[in-house]
Amino acid sequence: NSLLFAQAGSLDPSFGNNGIVYNDDFDPGDYSLQPDGKILVAGYANFIERYNDDGSKDFSFGNNGTVIIPVLRQATFTGIKTLNDGKILASGSIQSDDYTHFNIILVQCFADGRVDSSFGENGIVFTDYGVNFYNRSMTIQTDGKIVITGERRANVNDLKKTFVIRYNGDGTLDNTFGSEGIVITNYKREVTSLKIVIQPDGKILTSGTYGYLNDLPFFMATRYMADGQIDESFGENGIALSGSFGVNPQNIWNTGMRDMVLQSDNKIIVSGITGPEPLINTGLCRFNADGSLDMSFGIEGKVITSVENFQTPTYGIALQPDGKIIAGGEYSTKSQSYIYFSMFRYQSNGMLDSSFGENGRVTTPEAGKYAGAEKVILQSDQKILLL
Repeated sequence: NSLLFAQAGSLDPSFGNNGIVYNDDFDPGDYSLQPDGKILVAGYANFIERYNDDGSKDFSFGNNGTVIIPVLRQATFTGIKTLNDGKILASGSIQSDDYTHFNIILVQCFADGRVDSSFGENGIVFTDYGVNFYNRSMTIQTDGKIVITGERRANVNDLKKTFVIRYNGDGTLDNTFGSEGIVITNYKREVTSLKIVIQPDGKILTSGTYGYLNDLPFFMATRYMADGQIDESFGENGIALSGSFGVNPQNIWNTGMRDMVLQSDNKIIVSGITGPEPLINTGLCRFNADGSLDMSFGIEGKVITSVENFQTPTYGIALQPDGKIIAGGEYSTKSQSYIYFSMFRYQSNGMLDSSFGENGRVTTPEAGKYAGAEKVILQSDQKILLL
């Protein structure tokens, strides 16, 4: 499902059906907004779809708005971007030919959805390192190079390591980055790497969950130089940690970091899910540009937002030009007898913005009983798109 809100938090009736678009075609993995306002969606089962800015399917794209990438095995796309020339790039993971591990897949299409055969081999790049590589996020540098991140796991007993891989614009590995285009980072605990951002100076930020330090996962950011070396001036030896939110340590995928945005002053806001049990809540933290916690944000750099007797996990965030922060996710009972779209808006200091919705929170039962947001996109007209 997709929802469009005006700045005050009310549904925009010009979008879809009274502000809501329903999509039951496939499970989405990522969304992006094109310069013309059209919405790209990529996800499981090799799908890419495009919607017009009013929420209707764009029938000029692929087959009635849908492209199915022609690969033999099922791909899971977790990144989609529009390039400067209007072409569309999707990235994700796909099973190996022998079904023993997951590889990385990149696909490039023309603006109308046709696969671009000039990219990689017939429009597709497979990167196979012989063990599991789970691609979680992608970004494009100003020079057109493609940078992705995720986790590497050799076997079930192996602690996950994070990776950053950089490709040239034609899909070949960039051998000027790391070791033949790849950087593997080892940590002392189990980790995830779910988001990647390029700073204006070319340094590369990744963020994820660092757990289990003292049996409690932390939000984490790691920074690399443009050539792939760890930036040891950031945090502690290149790694910044939030400290404990009191999250549930039993399942790293149900607790911890989910999204990251970079402010114009290079401060870093990381969002995700916090505890303690039995209810999970919204958590934010902000790092200074050097990786230290920003003590002017929330309480000692962290914010926890809860609603009594309800779960309010956040999966996506967006930053407004005025510095306010939109956090989107779910609003549900612990038993999840219903799940609604939900979002909070915060002042730049981490305080809830009482001018937004009801005391800073909007909940949307109109979208259905089992619907939540995984991503927040701010349009050029400042309307808020929850997806």
